Formats: sequence, structure tokens, C-alpha cells
Amino acid sequence: MSIADIAEAEGKHPLDAFLDIALDEDLETEFAHPAGGQGDDARAERLVNPYVHISVSDGGAHTRFLVNSVWPVYFLAHWIRDNELMTLEQAHQKMSALPAAFSDMKGRGTLRVGDWADVMIYNMEELGLLYDKPRFETDFPG
Repeated sequence: MSIADIAEAEGKHPLDAFLDIALDEDLETEFAHPAGGQGDDARAERLVNPYVHISVSDGGAHTRFLVNSVWPVYFLAHWIRDNELMTLEQAHQKMSALPAAFSDMKGRGTLRVGDWADVMIYNMEELGLLYDKPRFETDFPG
């Protein structure tokens, strides 16, 4: 059952239903977002939202799980190069300036005089995923 379904059944705004559930369970509720199975149209609609960013994650903190760090490359190759969902400049804003702002990382995420210059250089035509060549690392410190 979705938050929207619960809100409708209880005659509440979805945000109120969400917060009520979380508070009723002493903030121990685990909410999930069904990322897969919704199709490209729904995913594209979410991606073009001006408040949706790409890349801020704690994936590296979960070392017992597979860290599948392909989303930024997939985003650029599939959504930007192949489907032209938005301009390359808009994509980079979602991948750098927006996450830096959300994370309060001052002087990061943009190329401005005096800021840190975090730059990635790539060939857009050669971006792709190497699923047929997985690499297993055993170099975790400690």
C-alpha cells in the first residue's frame, strides 16, 4: 500500500500520512521507493523535476552489499546522450551543483573562481556500462 493510498483512505494530505506513520512508529519506519518496474516514462518524469538530484549516496558505507556505482554513467549515457531528456548542462547541474547545495558543501559543484575545481573529463560517445566485465576488489582497508 502506498503513502498516497493510506492518505486517501484516512482523508489526509500524503505528507501528513507519511509523518503520522513515522511518528507513530517512533521514527523506526523504513520507507521504500520502488525504483524499478515503473517504466521509463515515470522515471523520466522524476528526473526532470528541478529538485531531483543525481549522485548523493551513502553506498560506500554498506560494504557487505554489492556497490553498483553505475548510476551517474547510466544517467549520462542513457538519459542524456541517447534520449536527450535534458541538456548536458542541466544534467551536470543535477550531478554537481544541486547535490553540493543539498549537502551544504560550500565552494563545490560549480566552476567558479575561488571554488574547488572538481572536474571529470569524459568522451560522451564512449560512455557505457561494462556489465560483461565485473571487477571484484578486495582492497578494503582494515
